[in-house]
Amino acid sequence: MKNSLRVLVNFPFVLLAYLLFATSLSAGETFDLDGGGLWSRWDSATGRLLALEYHRPDNRRGTNYAFFDKSQGAGGLEIYDELEKVLYSDRRTPCRVSGLSTSRFASLQKVEFTKHFEGAPFAIQVTLTADASGIRIDTRTVLEQLPDLRWPAKRNVRVSFVLPAKASLLGWAPAYPEPARITEKPVRYCYGIQEPGLPRTGIPMYTLYEPGGAGMSLLMPLDQPKVQLNLGPEPEDPRGLYVGMKLEEPNAEAGLEYLTEPAKLVPSEIRVVRLTELFVGLAADRPLPFTLRLISHAPHWRPALGKVSELYPEYFSLSPRMRSIWNSRLGANVHLTDQQLAGWQEFGAASAWLHTHFHRHGEFIPPEAINDPDYTFFCEPYAKEYPDNTVRKNRLVIDRLCDNGQAVFLYGFNMHCDTVTVAQRGLFADLTRNIDGSITRSYHDQPVMFFNPASPYGSHLLRQMDLMQKVYPRIMGIALDNWAYGGIDFSHDDGITMFGHSQAASVNFSQQRMIGAIADKWHSTGRLVMVNKARTIESLKGADSMLSEASGAEIFAMFAYMCLNRHLHANEYDAATDAKYAEYTLKYSLEWGGQIGHGQTEADPEMTRHYYALLQALRNRTWVFDPDPLSLPEGTTGNIWRISPDSPWNPGDIVATVVRPKVNLADNNFREGLKVKVRLPEIRRITGASWLGAEQYGKPPIACRMEKKDGELIVSLPKVGAAGVLRLILE
Repeated sequence: MKNSLRVLVNFPFVLLAYLLFATSLSAGETFDLDGGGLWSRWDSATGRLLALEYHRPDNRRGTNYAFFDKSQGAGGLEIYDELEKVLYSDRRTPCRVSGLSTSRFASLQKVEFTKHFEGAPFAIQVTLTADASGIRIDTRTVLEQLPDLRWPAKRNVRVSFVLPAKASLLGWAPAYPEPARITEKPVRYCYGIQEPGLPRTGIPMYTLYEPGGAGMSLLMPLDQPKVQLNLGPEPEDPRGLYVGMKLEEPNAEAGLEYLTEPAKLVPSEIRVVRLTELFVGLAADRPLPFTLRLISHAPHWRPALGKVSELYPEYFSLSPRMRSIWNSRLGANVHLTDQQLAGWQEFGAASAWLHTHFHRHGEFIPPEAINDPDYTFFCEPYAKEYPDNTVRKNRLVIDRLCDNGQAVFLYGFNMHCDTVTVAQRGLFADLTRNIDGSITRSYHDQPVMFFNPASPYGSHLLRQMDLMQKVYPRIMGIALDNWAYGGIDFSHDDGITMFGHSQAASVNFSQQRMIGAIADKWHSTGRLVMVNKARTIESLKGADSMLSEASGAEIFAMFAYMCLNRHLHANEYDAATDAKYAEYTLKYSLEWGGQIGHGQTEADPEMTRHYYALLQALRNRTWVFDPDPLSLPEGTTGNIWRISPDSPWNPGDIVATVVRPKVNLADNNFREGLKVKVRLPEIRRITGASWLGAEQYGKPPIACRMEKKDGELIVSLPKVGAAGVLRLILE
């Protein structure tokens, strides 16, 4: 009786709350969503996006900023049916909405409806949410049963969010090249597997901004599985870009081959901006999720990185213990020499990636060696070079490195597994296959695996890591090799991937699903995780350091954006034999916040010493997310950093790097009269500035003249040679 009375008493309030916060709209009406500075208007009859604006909280300049004009048409969703070759678009396909409802609680707004494109074999369940972080679009596309109760055939689709392309906007994804006006220098990016001619990003985000206006980023949530993305400006009809593709076998450099050449991007034909997911599809029992966040920020690319790292800090953070060993990283194998150790000490190697200690890929410690440290085993596939490893010998190597000042990261992971290990440990269920049914093979002709912490190979690797910690107690952490695997596996179904209208699996999901368990295992014992390159930011959640076993500044820049405040270093083999190339790698390390890595000290140690002195200033550097904080002299490149306040070296400093890409140290070529302009909140606290040029090795920094004017700090540099570091001194 008491419960019945409570229901009767509460009923009017529940009814009032429903009437206030949950309503239905009639056809022809519109509804508004606003959150995180973004305001949007949607058509209730079609679910199309009619307007999208940034609303300034203080109404500064008296106006808001529109990201597209009404004259350019609508925005919203698109689906390209790859089986029937039909494009369904909110910009031009008739559509209707059913079951639309809206609700609001405090600042949280939610709108739900189902979208039906005319003639489409599917329906799209849509949930729009607005809160303090921005606007979120969640969709779930489902095939609809036919009148005769059959189901349409399964099919690949491309799902897009599309916006009209405003001519004044600059576009950018976290990769090369620099931002450019989308209707003048249009650039499409890819995420996932490398596509020919497209710059690749590891962060699923595309940024639009107008200098002096406003900025906004389209971001696929990092905790949402995604396979392959295209991002950027496109023509109204994208089908000229949608060509057939041939897959390379999964590996750390996985790429695609176009079967026919796609249409060229013509600036005058750019009409829209799209974020498109491909290599996904629909089946009767397989709804397809697609989620996008719209987030506003200051009009520059730097605040976009700040926003994504603020929304998903766990994907960009590192263990505090890494701060104390932030310096050069050099590679080692079990055949150490005194000369190597002396060289590493000179160049401040604080960590070493130890290779060739293991037995087989996948079986790093043979079971016989666990209780017998003198049990002899070869290192496959390098049995000729390393025929007589033992646990005791490996411990002595680890001791020598530790006593020389290097924290040891033990090589202990790969995506391929030795065939003998597969057979001995019963790992057949995790083998990957090509589209023709053959087993996928990679380095050393070993099978590639698809796995997770609970699968045979995944759980086996985690047990191997337990053994590493037990058998080699002095190691600082684990070294995860080839952490950039991409490609498609046709022997598993991950619930989202499709290729050629067949269900499949994205190989990179293995690393995305393993990293959490690996990081927890090593961090829980106070140890660290180092990876060799990476393909996606989702696979870096829990990593502390990255080496870039890849060629060129462009891919190093992409890794720098993915790492942000993580430790990063180059690993270029050509640098070991070509002094000019080594200097090129040292320069891009200076520009992008790297440290010395394998190969950079060998071809010309004297030249490297000059750059090593500069790189020391960047230890524990953190990214600056303030908009447009730095102007460099023409003909130079560089960056600006804040040194972490918990760094053992120069905490809280502000450091800018200046690099002349076409000038080498040996040229003895100097320019005078160069100025650097800095725009940061700390300007009022800056009391001095000093410059250390590459040519000044062994000499003290030079004090610089500076002035503060109209919110800028203008620093006059002494003569500038190949490169240098400007340090700003705070009170």
